[in-house]
Amino acid sequence: MNLQQGKDKYLIQINNAINHAIKTGSFDKRNLIENARNVCVFGLGTYFNEAFEQHRVKEKFNVNLLCDNDPAKWDKEFYGLKCVSPDELKKCDDVIVITMLGDPRKVNKQLDQMGISHMTHTDLALDSTNNLSRDQNYFLQQTDRIIEAYSLLEEEESRRLFANLLCLRIAPQLSEYSYDALFSNGEYYGHNLFALNDTESFVDCGAYNGDTIMKFLEKVQFKFNKIYAFELDQANFTELQKFVKSLDPLIANKIECFNAGVWHQDAEITYGKGVKNEPAEGISIFKHDNFLLGKVVQLDTALSEKQITFLKMDIEGAEQNALKGAKNIIKTQQPKLAICLYHRLEDLWEIPIFLKALVPNYKITIRHHFLYNVWGTVCYASI
Repeated sequence: MNLQQGKDKYLIQINNAINHAIKTGSFDKRNLIENARNVCVFGLGTYFNEAFEQHRVKEKFNVNLLCDNDPAKWDKEFYGLKCVSPDELKKCDDVIVITMLGDPRKVNKQLDQMGISHMTHTDLALDSTNNLSRDQNYFLQQTDRIIEAYSLLEEEESRRLFANLLCLRIAPQLSEYSYDALFSNGEYYGHNLFALNDTESFVDCGAYNGDTIMKFLEKVQFKFNKIYAFELDQANFTELQKFVKSLDPLIANKIECFNAGVWHQDAEITYGKGVKNEPAEGISIFKHDNFLLGKVVQLDTALSEKQITFLKMDIEGAEQNALKGAKNIIKTQQPKLAICLYHRLEDLWEIPIFLKALVPNYKITIRHHFLYNVWGTVCYASI
């Protein structure tokens, strides 16, 4: 592959990352796991205790070793696997490490210094959950789309983020920055990419328990036109309703809640119910063995003839389909957008391309709002 790189350092970086991913299969971390002789989980704390057995990490990823910095755990067995010291780990041939830590930054640096390849369980779990094609030919076919999405970004910061976030997903050794160096505050509302006013009609897709609505209300100083909140899970929806009822009635009366997810069609779907880890870890992960039935709707039908000025989506990988179900709203009303890009690798390029095709006047920007891993990459669009 020979892209028209010119003097664009980010395009060179992207080109090198794509070539590496095509050669090694690193665009899906499961490929790296399956090609390694030894697979080790590092970190035997709260996150490990809650997730290792529940998510069948040993069986799914052929884990044959454990490691921790705590000497009290060395040479002991956990779930039928021996925990070795970092010094012993370093002696292992062809080993790759899965870190299971709430904040893996110190251990990541430690593993880098040891010369050991590693990935977070959260990043690996995204690849496993979304189950994209793992064939190198598939990723080769994405090359033009990746370059097209990059070319849509007029702003230097967005181009820097796109190139380095792509590297962190598919070729971490080629990224010039860690996630925390790419981090910025202001997820959804607190940035300077576009302004919110006191007449917003806000659509919150993935409203959870009202936390993002509260941040929106604070941002606009409780002055707005309407809020339409969509939440798929019944338990979360109940909490959302409690939150809305706790607000001043003059505010609550302008908030309409839907116990539904958003999709490209009206339907019923099954979904995996998530659980929370211990607060000390601060990580939320998904269970795969607790499937529930839920309702999904198209925004174009659910909000037909409603005025929409701002649309946010954080819906666990359903963003592409949900945007297809909102294309009439987006095309005709051109609302401000905040759309998560991190759940599926291809979202990083497919969502910007889709939005720009719908509204050529959109300025597409990217920001990253999580310190430790891939979570928190958001695409912003506005006129």
